[in-house]
Amino acid sequence: MPTRRGYMRKIRTISLCLVLCFVLPGISFAADYENLITFGDSLTDSGNISALLGPGGWEATYPEYNSGNFSNGPVWAEYLAGRMGVDGNYLITVTDPTTIAGTRWHNNAFGGAETGAVSGPSDEPTGFLSQVGTWSSLSAAIPANSLCVVWIGGNDYLNWDENPPTPANQAVTNIIAGLTTMVNDLDATDILVINLPDLGKSPLNNADPTTSATATALTQEFNAALETCLF
Repeated sequence: MPTRRGYMRKIRTISLCLVLCFVLPGISFAADYENLITFGDSLTDSGNISALLGPGGWEATYPEYNSGNFSNGPVWAEYLAGRMGVDGNYLITVTDPTTIAGTRWHNNAFGGAETGAVSGPSDEPTGFLSQVGTWSSLSAAIPANSLCVVWIGGNDYLNWDENPPTPANQAVTNIIAGLTTMVNDLDATDILVINLPDLGKSPLNNADPTTSATATALTQEFNAALETCLF
């Protein structure tokens, strides 16, 4: 496993606001990469769960969403892919990354994903470790000059009604395990890790002051633990 100093050369953890800056005019960062590889949950999923469920299953399960996104419009990764000028929206559920030629955006994110191997209370194998493991099982290295983005962890805490919140240290341990596989087995060289936004302000938590404060504290605990492990 790489040392923390080794990770510092490869991985950066940044806030959401800085990520969003990458998609705005005048930012040259995105043009430096030829490929975008994303891992995460519903904030990043652009069709993987939809592909798993099929058109009828998707529409029945998530009638409030369309186009395979957990949103009424494009998710952030779609904006970033457009800013980078990469082609396509290649999903891990339908496309083998070894068959894709040229520049591309390959999305491994699944709505509902937690940091472990399963997605959460539903026990679907779409968690972060499974996302990385699926790619690894294809014996395909991440292409050179790729920006890998990992944004995961919120569902470990938001699924409170069905399972206890995952301790920050366990969630972070899962993330580090996935990053280790990405670096050692998949040859990833540039990984951007996004920390969590304030979960206390999410619609699920912000109605009750006590719940909101607890969620905010857990967010801060998670972000601090993640930063400690990465740097």
